[in-house]
Amino acid sequence: MTFLASSSMLVWWMAIILLTTTTMILTAAADLVVKLDDVARVKHHRRGASGDMVPGEEHMRKLLLQWDSVEGALEYQVCHNCVFVPPEEKGHYFGEIKQGNIDTVPATQLKANRPVFIFPNAPLGKNTFRVRVSVKEHEWGPWSDPRNFMVDEPGTVQHQHEDEL
Repeated sequence: MTFLASSSMLVWWMAIILLTTTTMILTAAADLVVKLDDVARVKHHRRGASGDMVPGEEHMRKLLLQWDSVEGALEYQVCHNCVFVPPEEKGHYFGEIKQGNIDTVPATQLKANRPVFIFPNAPLGKNTFRVRVSVKEHEWGPWSDPRNFMVDEPGTVQHQHEDEL
């Protein structure tokens, strides 16, 4: 009976340790979730110190995205029009990317003391972005929730939920 009682107690303690460790990991991952701003800036695609429009590129735009800094960030990744495998069900995602373009943004790339990603040659129409952070070399937090921006004329654009597009 003593062996059974001590075995049960050991299993009980192991379950508590596992639950505590899982909670700590999930809390740490939650601290790494980046939230892209709901607003982005669209500008004409210009080149050079004079800021002149480039002949033949009048239809091009650049998009400026920002988010709040994550303490200890080394760099961020921004994914443009990503499709995940398997498809995301809900919430933040660590999955493999099947389609999309990823750009790396140094944590030192700032505008008004906040990280900024400047996306040149943004296609007109719907553009979807996600961002994630690295606080340890080659280790990434989860991808943020998507932000959808309709790129058209220069100015400020608001995030649009899928059902608004």
